[in-house]
Amino acid sequence: MAYREAAASAAGNEQTALLERALAANPYWSRIRVELSQLVPPLTGARQLEAGLRYEPQSVPLLSALGLCHARLGNVKQAAAYLRLALQYDHYDRDNQTGAIMTMARLA
Repeated sequence: MAYREAAASAAGNEQTALLERALAANPYWSRIRVELSQLVPPLTGARQLEAGLRYEPQSVPLLSALGLCHARLGNVKQAAAYLRLALQYDHYDRDNQTGAIMTMARLA
């Protein structure tokens, strides 16, 4: 928890390192995985997020972030699959719906 709090006020490589320490201390914490996935290269982020699915296979934030990582990598089929699955688990979240539509429109 202390690493996560310290990362909130850090920037750049220091923030990434603190989030990695926080994740190592608590691999079950999906929020850290999602935050970290936005700071590291997309392939690294996707691997970290996929590892988190072991603990929370139906986590909408993990699935959405995975979709975004694969979109950044240009993996259209995987991006669509993860975004679709996230929407399936939480089909009432309008922000999630809008984000998925915008991401897929950019890939089209």
